[in-house]
Amino acid sequence: MKRSERSMLATPVTRAPIATCAPIATRAPIATCATLATCVLIYLLIAVTLAGCGAGAASVTGAHRAPSPPPTATATTAPTVPTVHFTATLRPLNASGVSATARLDQTGNVLVVTLHATGLEPNREHYLHIHGYPDATVTCPVGSDGAISVDEGLAHVGPIALDLQPYPQVTVPGAVAWTHTYRLSPDDLYNITPLTGHVVVLHGLTSNGSYNRATFVACGQIQAF
Repeated sequence: MKRSERSMLATPVTRAPIATCAPIATRAPIATCATLATCVLIYLLIAVTLAGCGAGAASVTGAHRAPSPPPTATATTAPTVPTVHFTATLRPLNASGVSATARLDQTGNVLVVTLHATGLEPNREHYLHIHGYPDATVTCPVGSDGAISVDEGLAHVGPIALDLQPYPQVTVPGAVAWTHTYRLSPDDLYNITPLTGHVVVLHGLTSNGSYNRATFVACGQIQAF
């Protein structure tokens, strides 16, 4: 090896310094993190405030709003139904010796019948009826000889318009006081209207040793008073 080559090997090689990069200039941030957080916080506060104002206004309005009054019910008064008074004086038939007075008080479909009678046979069933036709007038029979058969009687007074059961109970001779209240059906009302065109009849008499429940013993025309 030549001396010159050895000298070259012995001489330390000086490396060229590595070029360092110049510091890169950083751009100024548009907004810092602190600034963004502040904006977001302000936005949220505004949103919450607006929402709270709306809710508060609604609650205040609801709290101070006067409750609506309930609908006022119109009081309706049922029309008063007048009571109409009637009477009938029952005179004896078939020489029964029976006489009676009947009072009839009608309030709408309610009829109260009161009877005071004398001469009825005790311990016998005595039919008590209102006889007549709707919208017609009937009268009590009058027999020249004092004897009126059931058929003759019905020919004058017509059919039974209202059967006044329970019948008066006669347990001892003498006066009988009896009263009863009837709630009339539409058919009953139709049959007895007008009452002034009908009669009240008492039945039941012993004749020739035999008791006949249908025999007419007293009859009276119904009159208003």
